[in-house]
Amino acid sequence: MTDNDRFLSPSAIHLATLERVPSLPTNVGREVAFEISVETTLRGATLGSGPSRATFPFMDMHGVAEAAALGIAAGIRSTVPLAALGLTLPRRRLYGAPLALASAGELVYDKLPQAGARTEPISLTARIVSGAIAGGVAARVLDASIALGASTGAVAALASTFLFRRARAEAARRVPALVAAISGDLLAIGTSAAATRRLRRAR
Repeated sequence: MTDNDRFLSPSAIHLATLERVPSLPTNVGREVAFEISVETTLRGATLGSGPSRATFPFMDMHGVAEAAALGIAAGIRSTVPLAALGLTLPRRRLYGAPLALASAGELVYDKLPQAGARTEPISLTARIVSGAIAGGVAARVLDASIALGASTGAVAALASTFLFRRARAEAARRVPALVAAISGDLLAIGTSAAATRRLRRAR
């Protein structure tokens, strides 16, 4: 084997071997050809090294479900997922009490007549930012891609904002408005609790 052969792929080496042996029985030729066709394992730069797997950060979907769940909760109630993270994750409990108070204030304000629409620019921005932060924190806890977690949380919050705005309006036609609002509170709290529970188990 020459020095150049050391940097050839396994398939190229098999082909070179076939060229050097002009006369082979038919069954041997078929076996060699089959071996070439199925040789798809990536190897190192030199022969004899173990197989390596090509991995790309954007292909790591770890933590996406948790980030999406927290983003959905942010679209319903912007501060609830942040409060849930602050109250349940040990390193962030310092922020738990203030976030819980802010979340309680949001839940109360949401029931008042002067509460604005969740799709107004300020409210919508707050929900998207909250979803991005919550998704990024979830990804960091799981040692996953923070960028992927944050973007997933932001997109989920954006979609959830418009989806549950319509769902609440439809529910208010069938049940009292207060019942529809409290149902949204419970859904946001339950979704956030489920996501943080998964984070604690996966740590």
